[in-house]
This record gives sequence, C-alpha cells and structure tokens, in this order.
Amino acid sequence: MIRIQNGQQRRRVVPVTMAAVLVLGGCAAGGSDTNDEASQPVEDSISTMEPIVLSLAEANVEQSAVGAALTEYMDYIEERTDGKVTFEPYWATSLAPLAQTLNAVSTGLADIGVFVNSYYPDEMPGAAWLSNLGTMSMKGWPHSYLQSHAATIEFVATSDELQAEFTAQNVRPIYLGSSPMADMFCTRPIVTLEDAEGKRARVGGPPWSTSVEALGMTAVSFSSAESYEGLQRGIADCTLFSAAPNVAVPMGISDVAPYYSSTHTAGIPGNGHIMNLDVWNSLPVDVQQIFTDASALLATSMATEMIRVYSEFAASAEADGYVFVDTRQLNEVLDAHNTEVEAGLAATAPAVISDPEGEFKRYRELLAKWEAAITSELGLELEEDLAPEAVLASYIAGTDFDVDRYRKFLEEVLQDGGG
Repeated sequence: MIRIQNGQQRRRVVPVTMAAVLVLGGCAAGGSDTNDEASQPVEDSISTMEPIVLSLAEANVEQSAVGAALTEYMDYIEERTDGKVTFEPYWATSLAPLAQTLNAVSTGLADIGVFVNSYYPDEMPGAAWLSNLGTMSMKGWPHSYLQSHAATIEFVATSDELQAEFTAQNVRPIYLGSSPMADMFCTRPIVTLEDAEGKRARVGGPPWSTSVEALGMTAVSFSSAESYEGLQRGIADCTLFSAAPNVAVPMGISDVAPYYSSTHTAGIPGNGHIMNLDVWNSLPVDVQQIFTDASALLATSMATEMIRVYSEFAASAEADGYVFVDTRQLNEVLDAHNTEVEAGLAATAPAVISDPEGEFKRYRELLAKWEAAITSELGLELEEDLAPEAVLASYIAGTDFDVDRYRKFLEEVLQDGGG
C-alpha cells in the first residue's frame, strides 16, 4: 500500500471498520497495479526519490511499550530521509487482525506489519518451530530477555532456510526477536505445589499449557483480553502473560489477581516486524541502508521499552496493590520440565529445517554467546537470589545497563545478516 506523499504529516490512524478492511484487502489482492508499481525502483537515490508514505499494521496500542518503540523507529527514518519516507500507522489491529498480518504485508495491504510466528505453522513452519525454543535462556532479569532477544535476532538473520521462508511469502524481516518469559497473576498466592494443585490457569496455548500442568494446575483457554472477567467470575484462578506487566497492568488486573509470580515458563522467540519485499526492493540503496540501521534501533527500543515497563511495574507494585510471590519451589519443577521438553525439540522440527540437531545446537550456542556478552560487557551482574524481594529489586534496576553497547551488538548482527 505504498503511495506517493504530497507533503502531509503522519496521520495517527484510528481503527477502521471491518468493511473498510475488506475493501482495502480486496483492492490489494484484486489485481490492482499498486504492487506492480511498488516493485519498481522509486529512484536510485534519496536525493531524487519522490516522497512516499508506508502503512504500518500493529496489534498494540500507540501508548504501549511497543507503540513507543515503533514511534521512535518511524521518527528515525523520517528524520534520516529528510521526510522522503513517512508512515501511516494503524494501531490495535485496525488494519488487519493479528493472525492475518503476514497475509496483509505479503499482499501489500500493509507495507510493514507485526509478525507473530506461532500463528503460521502452515505458511512458515520453520519460523513457527522457533517459537518452541523459548525456555532455553538463562534465568534472571533482564538477562534472560536481553539474551534470548539478541540470540533470536542473530539466529533468524543468519539462517538461509528461515530467510527463504520469508522470501517465499514476499516479505522481509525487519527484525525477529523474543518476548520475555510468561509470568502468572493469581487470585491467591501460589507458593507450593500444594497451592498449585488443581488450580485453573488461563494460558494462550502450548507451551504454557504443559508448563502449568507440570505444576499440577489445569490449563484453561480464553483470550488474554478476557482475563479480568475470567478471573473475576472464577473461571480461572491464575492467568499467564508473556511480557506480563505490559499486558496486565493496563487492564487493572490487581483488582482481581494481585499475586504476581515470576515463573520460568516460555518466552516466544521469533516475533517482530516484517516488510513487504516489493516495497523493500523499490527503495533506493541509501534508503535501504537507513532502514537497516533503523532495524537495530527498533530491536533495541523494543527491549528497553519492555524493561522500562517492568521497572515501573515493580517500583509501584506495592502502591498499586501487587504482591510478589515466592516462586522458587515452582521454578524448580518448571526448570526440570523445561529440560525434559528441550531434549525433544529437535525431533519436532519441520522438513524445512534440514539439520534440526545442528540448528538446535546453533541456537544454544548463540544463547551462550549472548550470555557471555551480557554478563561481561553490559554492566549487568546476574542475581542468583530469586527470593521475591530480589526479583522485585532486579526489575527496578533492570534499566541500568549499557544500552548503546547492546544496540551496537545488534547493529553488527543485522548488518552482517542483511537485516
């Protein structure tokens, strides 16, 4: 949906109706010449190119941590291109549902969009398989998140097989990183296995369902947006969220489930943002370089904004009615469960991954590489104490690391990997 800009400023697009989405979708897939035009080079240099406006389809609201990171990304590109490239963001799935953004970007309905790999096991089985590797990171905050985020970015950027999957869908990764491990909010404190036995935990599906079952809980499934009502009505006793404070705090979950458990469940490697390949190919080389530079900025901003949210959550936890629960006994069980699951992950790889054992080993080696980098070069000491007071303190202090160095690491990875 690339189009020529006529001097207008970025519009903050409000949600459109489903009818409008269907109309736009019909135009994109119905034989219009939009994609044909986009696939041709706009100009050979930023100095001579016509101004263009790129649509961006995002699931989060503009006021979220993700929204803040994307706004910084768009501002950076607009400034670096002297306004030749601007954006029309569609927040809160207002252009396409989350499970359909791959198709939206592939067909040109959106030029850029959020990508959640677990939604596409048929279209992109290799990328979807990557979502199963989210229990393998080190423990401790923000170490585990920074490690898995960087390792996943490098793994995707340097995988010919995964890159070929994206090319076949007519899209190009901007970056694909990881989300933090999922945590629990409960209506009562869950400290021991006896406390957990028989309790119902809302999960988004595997791998979290097997995690809570390993604790003796019963997994129930309904959308994260229904968590407040589900907990209030007693349909569930707990709810799990990846990037938990970013999701739970805005919905006021402390009213119904104030007990917070930092659990060693899975994060989600392989999520991020993608760009229509025809649009990418239409950009002048110097503009492509600006986008590549911006990809490291976006990947870094995603991490720093998420860590900021965790820090603010912990700093105001007591005032907001949250209680950090001791989860050491639960995490011992989850660590053993994760080890058992990881032993069989290579065998679950799809045919597109030609060497499952080799790729599994490569991902583990990248995790080890980034663990060393994070602990030795970012000024982060790993806190071995996982008592609730120590967890809370690690959240508050999580923003205190060398962000510029981390971004430099990611720049090197994405430049070398062609991100």
